[in-house]
Amino acid sequence: MGWMGWIWDLNGPLWVVLMGLCLIAIVMGVVLMIRSGHGDPGAAASTDRSHQPEPGGPKSSSSTASEAIRMLDERYARGDITRDEYVQALEDISVSARRALS
Repeated sequence: MGWMGWIWDLNGPLWVVLMGLCLIAIVMGVVLMIRSGHGDPGAAASTDRSHQPEPGGPKSSSSTASEAIRMLDERYARGDITRDEYVQALEDISVSARRALS
């Protein structure tokens, strides 16, 4: 049979190791998909409501600015944006709000 038969035989140690690694990779992939929200198609839609219109019609400029600041605060808290980007966006929001009020 030789050494090749010992390695590639379905009961050989290399097959056991390869099958174990494949099983571990599959389990890790499933766990990562579930933790990131890709395993549940409704997870993203149920948590992200920023694209849905508010009941009662359009918002006023002050409530729009408040919502924008709240979203900006969340992005800064998550680390999605730097401090400089945060400060610049705050200035942009305040300028836009002042223009809308005048």
